Amino acid sequence: MLRFEAYRNARPVQHVDLSGAYVFGQDDIPIRADVVTADHQVRCMKRMPGAAGLAITWDLGAMGCYLLPTTRLPERSRPYLLNLELARAQLTRLYQKREDWALFDHPKAAEVNDAFREAHDLFIRALSLSVTDFAAGSNLADECLARSLSVGETTAMFHADRLVLKRSAAGGPGLAVGCRVEPERLDPGYQQRVNDCADFIYLPLSWRVLEPTERANRFSHADAWCNWAARQGKGVHAGPLLSFAPEELPDWLSVWKNDFESLRAQVAGHIRRVVDRYGEQVQVWHVLGGVNACNTLNLTFDQIIELSRTCCQVVKTLAPRAEVVIELALPWGEYYAHNPRTIPPLLFADTAYQSDLRFDAFAIPLEMGVPVEGRYVRDLLQISAMLDNLLPQTKRVHIVACGVPSSVRPDPRDAWGGEKSVSEAGRWHEVWSEELQSRWMQSVLQLTVSKPFVESFCWGRLADGPGQMIPHAGLCTQDLTPKQVYRDLCRLRAGEESADAPDAPPEEAKQ
Repeated sequence: MLRFEAYRNARPVQHVDLSGAYVFGQDDIPIRADVVTADHQVRCMKRMPGAAGLAITWDLGAMGCYLLPTTRLPERSRPYLLNLELARAQLTRLYQKREDWALFDHPKAAEVNDAFREAHDLFIRALSLSVTDFAAGSNLADECLARSLSVGETTAMFHADRLVLKRSAAGGPGLAVGCRVEPERLDPGYQQRVNDCADFIYLPLSWRVLEPTERANRFSHADAWCNWAARQGKGVHAGPLLSFAPEELPDWLSVWKNDFESLRAQVAGHIRRVVDRYGEQVQVWHVLGGVNACNTLNLTFDQIIELSRTCCQVVKTLAPRAEVVIELALPWGEYYAHNPRTIPPLLFADTAYQSDLRFDAFAIPLEMGVPVEGRYVRDLLQISAMLDNLLPQTKRVHIVACGVPSSVRPDPRDAWGGEKSVSEAGRWHEVWSEELQSRWMQSVLQLTVSKPFVESFCWGRLADGPGQMIPHAGLCTQDLTPKQVYRDLCRLRAGEESADAPDAPPEEAKQ
């Protein structure tokens, strides 16, 4: 059992926030464990031996509130100081990335290197004090953690700026910017907003919507959007063709869940019908939508891989010139700690690569800002490091479903349920606002542009409305009034210094 003591202002914390907390083992893979608070301690009762770490939501005041990990630690009789171990992990990650990015001797990195050394000196002092006095050491550890988080984000952006310049100098294709559309919204005002902000559209193709009853297809909305995209010269990314999420699967499919061969035949037939219809209009097929993170059909590992192989094979056969994409949902893998029938994201990626699946790229969703599994707030260094972890797979990457809130106001229409406050998911520096949402978008867009293997960046929703996972995450309000994030995205996409997107909603939206 791992035990931690947590302090705030040199006093033991009475109630540690365990929202989103989980335990992880080797290679950062989450493991099954019970995390509880008792006697002013956080106790992690693991179900397997060996060193392990704890990821926990931690409030750093003005610096923000994030889901942060400790390093992996062996069990011992004396509890660990949580404040100190969070700081140790952040410094370790920062040291590793400075080495990976060759910043130790970079002539223009002197400022970030000096800041790292200052944070490291704080850690040494905190470590020395904590040997005899947890309370005294905790204050310095908190200061070290806040400093190292700030240095981490600065370092990540410094590295991103350097790589963006290299990517621009190389003269290769730029990063395509897109937006997910709502298929049922076909009004001209909505489509005009899409036209102004996106190089391509992401067209959701929910099996439940397309085939609510067996062999009774409803393609009218998808037809309309594909035709509109063709007229406007927009690219089309479509999918997922298969997702195990309950809201994506048709109810009638449950008849086949205990007959894998029949299930595979049903899946293959559905994909053939969709790709046959839109094969000439869709350039990028999102074939698998998060099958690593949600196993509603209760398939085995081998069955998931075999079904994935079938799906990719069908699309490659029918649309050989299109790009086939596999989504790695919830890319930090917290879900695996609670559901062993799922697959950790990097393990799924490696298995897909080694199992000769015929696919071209991975899709990575980056939704943050609600207190549900996989969507707690992470800092920029964690985001950049997570993307770098995909490099060994030698596949291209599409960033999909980006989104953070523009407000913390509750919205009962949100898909996540709204049982908790949005603030419990953490915050990026400040309370979420339209201005902060735009700053986050610009920072993450810069990070993704800097990665040479990233091909596209897609925002998760054009306009606020019912069914959104992240509250108030649209580029526009429900009546299509642009938010600051919309104006800034238009400006960045156009490469301009200032945006000229209109503030008022289109006339068609008002009617």
